[in-house]
Amino acid sequence: MYSTNDNIMVSFLPLVHADTRVLILGSFPGKLSLERNEYYGNPKNHFWELVFSFLEVSLPINYQEKLDILEKNRIGLWDIVASCSREGSSDSAISNPTFNTLCKLFADTVSLKTVLCNGSTSFRLACKSCEHKYPVTKTIYTHNKTSIVYEAFVCEQYGTLFLRLPSTSPIPTRRYKTRNDKTTSSIQSIITLCFIKTSSSIIIHYI
Repeated sequence: MYSTNDNIMVSFLPLVHADTRVLILGSFPGKLSLERNEYYGNPKNHFWELVFSFLEVSLPINYQEKLDILEKNRIGLWDIVASCSREGSSDSAISNPTFNTLCKLFADTVSLKTVLCNGSTSFRLACKSCEHKYPVTKTIYTHNKTSIVYEAFVCEQYGTLFLRLPSTSPIPTRRYKTRNDKTTSSIQSIITLCFIKTSSSIIIHYI
């Protein structure tokens, strides 16, 4: 989606419903996603495969069917950047960003108390844009005697937890070179399933 002024690109509207509990927050749609007008429209991105493996549901081919299953599981989608200039699809190429207003979304969706940031750029920009946050902390999540430390912060005004997760981008990083790394090394599946299905079983410690 492009505007007519200075090649500024505009992100998608939020896919959020009245009972959404978990928001997966990206940085900004890639070029192919914008062309297809679909969240995570690049088939090489690991997003849909990872999310549906966490949900233990077969991955549909149809985009609307994917969205329907997310809605059923009370999961929403949005991006932190509302508009920007960018060459290509890399987050590092984003310039002149404006941010989406998360606080208004939280005010309108009282059940939404957890934001899973898809990658470091999403987390960093969400932290920058939130005016009512506690400082970024290291957070230990314990589930079935398994613990892992993550970066997190809380929007004080709405009591919403922001959690940084590995990016689902197909571009390898030093720590996460493959899709499997994002499932096993980070224990991302445990955390995501806990939030979506059994959030009361999570023990949270700020350190």
